Amino acid sequence: MQTPQKLKSQKPSNITKIHSEQLSKLKQKHHHEYDLLEDIRSFSKQRSIIEKEYAQALTKLAHGYLQKSKFPPPPDIKENPEFRKGRTISQVWKTVLEVTEAVGKTRQQAAESYLNQVSEPIKPIKTAKAHTAKKVLDQLATLQKELQGTVGELSKSHKSYSDEEHLAHDARTKYEEANRKVQKRSTGLFTSMAQLQQKSAKLNARRETCDQKANIVRNDYILNIAASNAHQKRYFYVELPQLMQELDGEVYDKAREFMTIISMSELECCGLTQECFTKIMADSCMISRDFNLNCFLHENPTYQESIVYPFDAQDGDKITHIVTEQTSLYDLEKDGKNAALLVAQSDRTIREQEQLLEQLKHLPPVDPKKFDHKKSEKKKDKKKEEREDKENDEDLDPETRMDYCRNNIRKAQTNKLKAEAKLELLRDAGISVDDYIAKAQADIESAEREARERAAAAETVSRLNSVRSDKESICEDSTASYTEDCTTDYSNARASVSSQFHPGRSYPLTAVALYNFAASTPDELSMQQGETLEITADGDGEGWVKARNYENKIGFVPENHLDIHGQEPQSASSYDNTSGSHCDDYSSPPGSATRQGYAADETPYSPYVDQDSNTWARVLYDYEAVSSEELTLKEGDIVQITSKQPRGLEDGWWLGVINDRSGMVPSMIMAELSSDELLVYAEVSMASKLERQPSNDMPPVHSAYENLESESTEENPMLPEVSDDSGVATTNGLSNLESPSVVNEPTQADLR
Repeated sequence: MQTPQKLKSQKPSNITKIHSEQLSKLKQKHHHEYDLLEDIRSFSKQRSIIEKEYAQALTKLAHGYLQKSKFPPPPDIKENPEFRKGRTISQVWKTVLEVTEAVGKTRQQAAESYLNQVSEPIKPIKTAKAHTAKKVLDQLATLQKELQGTVGELSKSHKSYSDEEHLAHDARTKYEEANRKVQKRSTGLFTSMAQLQQKSAKLNARRETCDQKANIVRNDYILNIAASNAHQKRYFYVELPQLMQELDGEVYDKAREFMTIISMSELECCGLTQECFTKIMADSCMISRDFNLNCFLHENPTYQESIVYPFDAQDGDKITHIVTEQTSLYDLEKDGKNAALLVAQSDRTIREQEQLLEQLKHLPPVDPKKFDHKKSEKKKDKKKEEREDKENDEDLDPETRMDYCRNNIRKAQTNKLKAEAKLELLRDAGISVDDYIAKAQADIESAEREARERAAAAETVSRLNSVRSDKESICEDSTASYTEDCTTDYSNARASVSSQFHPGRSYPLTAVALYNFAASTPDELSMQQGETLEITADGDGEGWVKARNYENKIGFVPENHLDIHGQEPQSASSYDNTSGSHCDDYSSPPGSATRQGYAADETPYSPYVDQDSNTWARVLYDYEAVSSEELTLKEGDIVQITSKQPRGLEDGWWLGVINDRSGMVPSMIMAELSSDELLVYAEVSMASKLERQPSNDMPPVHSAYENLESESTEENPMLPEVSDDSGVATTNGLSNLESPSVVNEPTQADLR
């Protein structure tokens, strides 16, 4: 124990307070140490449980994966010394599992150390400390009581000394005053000298008696002071340190031992973990794709042996090269042209897809939930999805569209490689494939240029439709005096005419399709025989109604193709009642399945015929049929492709229909049209026919119409002028694309 400081002077009355404070602090010290021991014991016990569960789970986890997987030794690659320094993923993973299992066992030992070397030994130490504390505190109370007795005697002697000393002091004071009067002979009227001397003698005797008593009491007080100080010194320097040492016992030594055990156990676990995983980290840095790939190829030599197909000669055939005889030269030239065209098309596809891919990479990030919601609402039409231009489908997320772009690039590169291999053989055989390649590239460039022109034409048609709409509005205003049912809005005119077809009919109605019907314009609706439809309104011409199918698609269908439930039979006279109205221009003859706005013999070209089962393509350059089953094509013709594998395999020939003629067409000279391109062709063809259509059935044109036409042409030089020249649509005098071929609508006999 530390040597106590020099004792300070204290009043005897403060000893009780000091002893109470000492006893209280000592009890607090004991309780604090007792609680610390309990905390260490409880912590070690719980830590032991946690470490044991963690170690068992860790060992079980690693052991399970070690038993689950087989870890063959890596092959010894002696060809390249650099690869022998590498590590495979299996090697490093096996090391991780083995180290994890070893760490688990080490932590299990640490858990046992926490329990057996810390938690359990603390229990008897706590019990001994509690027993020792009770005994030591009782002894301390006894010692303090004895010391307080000694200090009590000191207090009594001090009081006696104080009283006697005061009396002696008074006696000395009175004696000195009386003796001074005697020496001065201060006699008075009633006091004589003898009386003064007698009084001085009495006070002197009393002074001596008081001094004797004061000396005795003072001596006793001094002795008690010495005894009290000696007792205090023994109490502070001997007895109190002994009691505190007895109270502490082995607590601090054991606590040091327990803390050392806890630290050593954790350091063993951490040291093993650090050592092992430092080695694993070094091995992980040696993992490389080259080393793993070489190991895989070493174990699987089939990946290193490229398959080469030799020419398998039959019946002793010794010719192993291409023969350019006159009979086969035509076929070789056709193959060369097809291959050259495929190379040019592949180059164009690669270029376009790379540009689209670069654009998609710069798109801002989007929320994938938005596209998941669109996918859930979109109907699953497999035929449409297989034919759809998915990289341009905005309903798909950018990542999916980028995947489609990469896939298209891959396919184009493969096709180009195969075509170039064919061209190389043809070049070696003396075929002038370079001319074919140059012509194919020129054709592709021409097609791209025409695509740009079609885009410009689409904008031209849009402006033309806007101007025509304004003109029709003025025209209808000028003829308002001739009819009350025709309004300036074409949709209102359609509604007024439709209301006259079936007066008194209430919609919606349910109907069943009696025949198949293929839509030929965007606002018509395809249907299959037996399909249930909902009739929502009359059509825009007699014999047509607006219907909705199960996919919630709305369009016009011929009424004579439907079995309408709840409809009363109508005679032909019901249609004749409307023939006298002022809107005869908007109706068709009774029983006709021709939509209003087109004559029966002027069915406009529309590429929207049965898009779910057919494809439309544009002819890139002229082709002359060489057999009866082939079709003669002109550059710019629009062909309806009905089958891409008419013979059951992809042989480069498609089955197509043009001008009601069906036959084989070479796929290499065909460019499939997207839905946007089809729409442009339909609008251009429609605009061209509207320009050629005679205006006999139109009401007189108001003068404002002519003024508007002249003003719009003069004030807006960018406004296109559409004219017709032998079936070619021209814009501002420049022929930019040919009018597509007319595909006739199917007759009712065909539909049946």
